[in-house]
Amino acid sequence: MRLASAVKIVFIEDLNKLIKNTNNNYYLGNLIGSGLTEVSSTVIIISGYDVVHNSVRISALGKLFMRLMNNKS
Repeated sequence: MRLASAVKIVFIEDLNKLIKNTNNNYYLGNLIGSGLTEVSSTVIIISGYDVVHNSVRISALGKLFMRLMNNKS
């Protein structure tokens, strides 16, 4: 049900990029609201200051979608 709901709310072009395993943050960012991707934060301490680096990665639900769509059997 979660996967069906996720696919229902996103643009097909963004899904196609995900299926092709495009690690382009622009397309991955478009999928955050669907649950197919998620924000990952890394904190680096430099000279007493916290520097936060945010990136977008494919979630477990997104990996399931990719595996199902790329299954050739």
